[in-house]
Order: sequence, then structure tokens, then C-alpha cells
Amino acid sequence: MSKKNLLAAISKEAQLSLTQAGAALDAVINHIQESLVQGTALAVPGFGTFTAKNRSERNGRNPSTGATILIPACTVPVFKPSSELKKKVNESTHNKDTN
Repeated sequence: MSKKNLLAAISKEAQLSLTQAGAALDAVINHIQESLVQGTALAVPGFGTFTAKNRSERNGRNPSTGATILIPACTVPVFKPSSELKKKVNESTHNKDTN
């Protein structure tokens, strides 16, 4: 689903104009980003939790040359789905397989 399709769905579901839906989606995304930048977790009940995780420095391998390289430490965004979301996705996937 593209952002355009998502905005159309939000607009229809929430009975908002496309402009209002776009502003709402942008506000949600910006808030998630700001929370991660500040190092705070953001939990959305029934959906999941967004956190920032520190990865330590580690050795890797260049796939084209096979040479060992040092991958520097970094912070990465992580999403952990809620059990409710996992259940819905699992049920949906199983229903498609049986049809």
C-alpha cells in the first residue's frame, strides 16, 4: 500500500479531507520519529511499540570481496508488534491459505 492509498483509506474511515488525513498521518509519523530520537519508547495499544535500540560495533564481511570489515556502532529503530496485531495477522494469513 502506498502513502497515497493509505491517505485515501484514512480519509474515508475518519471522514476527513485528504489534506486533513495527510496532516494527521504526518503528525503521527513526526511524533514517532521525535520519540525515537529522544530515546523514549512509544506504545500504541493493540498495535505495537516503537523503540530505539543501540547496536554495538561488530565485524562483518564484504560479500563481494570476502574481506572482513568493521561495522560501527549505531542506533536503529525497532518495532515490536502487540500480541493482538500478531494474532490478527496470523488469522488473516491462515484464512487466505485455506481459501
